[in-house]
Amino acid sequence: MRASDIRSSFSILPDGWLGGWAVDSARPQRRVEVFVWFDGRYHDRLLASRYRPDLVTVGIGDGCHGFEYALPSQFADGGRHEIRLTQVDGTDLPGSPFCPVVTTTPGRMSPTPPAAGTDRVIMLAIAKDEARYIEEWIAHHYGIGFRHFLVYDNDSRDGTGEMLAGNPRLKDIVEVVPWPIAAYADSGMAPQYAAYTDALSRLDRRAWVAVLDLDEFLVLKHDRHVQALLERYRDASALSINWRMFGSSGLARGNDQPVAERFRYCGPAYFAKTISRVALIDQIGVHAGQMRWRVPCDELRRPIELGSFLQTPSYRSVQINHYFTKSRQEWEAKRARGRSDRLAGTPDHVRLARDFVGHDLSEAHETDIDRHAATTRAAMERLFPDRLERRRPGAAS
Repeated sequence: MRASDIRSSFSILPDGWLGGWAVDSARPQRRVEVFVWFDGRYHDRLLASRYRPDLVTVGIGDGCHGFEYALPSQFADGGRHEIRLTQVDGTDLPGSPFCPVVTTTPGRMSPTPPAAGTDRVIMLAIAKDEARYIEEWIAHHYGIGFRHFLVYDNDSRDGTGEMLAGNPRLKDIVEVVPWPIAAYADSGMAPQYAAYTDALSRLDRRAWVAVLDLDEFLVLKHDRHVQALLERYRDASALSINWRMFGSSGLARGNDQPVAERFRYCGPAYFAKTISRVALIDQIGVHAGQMRWRVPCDELRRPIELGSFLQTPSYRSVQINHYFTKSRQEWEAKRARGRSDRLAGTPDHVRLARDFVGHDLSEAHETDIDRHAATTRAAMERLFPDRLERRRPGAAS
């Protein structure tokens, strides 16, 4: 077996395993024996024979060339360690050695870097034709402690961006970033992903960032403001928070009442959204970011390796009310706008009509958001007094 015939790739997986593949291009049916060295000392040997369908997809032999190996628990110290993978004759595999920073092993998770302060928490969102809803959404989150909003205006036609930018009360609170097609067309990314990529260059690295959509409302069960919630997770890289999925509550048409007052019936949901330490984010996703130091945890401090999916939802201290459908009329308007996490023209850019049924949940009557009603109204009076005036009985339309 010649060294030039060997191809390989490997990396540290999020759960603390060394994973990769190795193949002998000259004899792909023969399995490569791999010798593992940690910090200059021989540790073990393994056979690259695990089946991986992704290898078949890209034409790497018969796919039976993968391997995984648990890193020693003492590696989870946040430092760099040399990992060397060799053949039986001591020749390094391509890409070896490498020196990753290790924060997690199967038996241990290291502390994060020094605990982050919680005084600055930013709300990041992308909006398209949300003029009808965005004032309530901002007021709700302003009422629970958010003092800076970074909103990407995704080619709105209803004046969403102009309405926010033209409100002098929002100066230094809401930053609107125009996000027409031209802003992201060359990236090949959907507008939401492109916006979040751009946001990383704008966010204060000392802050936390919550990434929510305009139909998602953070609800605190015991705390008065989001800073108090995060104070309990200052040592975490990110906090994943479960959705509660709110359906239509039987409403066929929309009206001018606040979203939080109109929809009261909901069901559990297994997806989550994340509040993350900006300095530890490699990439912002729709549900969770890729963290460069440890995976997120949920409110019970359970590690969430996938970030956006919690097998057992927990709603003890915090949840996100997801008003996914609203009324049937509003659902149809939402479908017509298309999805910001999909490129226009792709098959799933417009949601299926039957998605309404799957998300119109009504298993429980839920009113926890009412504990924020007073702070939301106070924020509306401060930031959007004209909106309250329009809603008063007898006000001119």
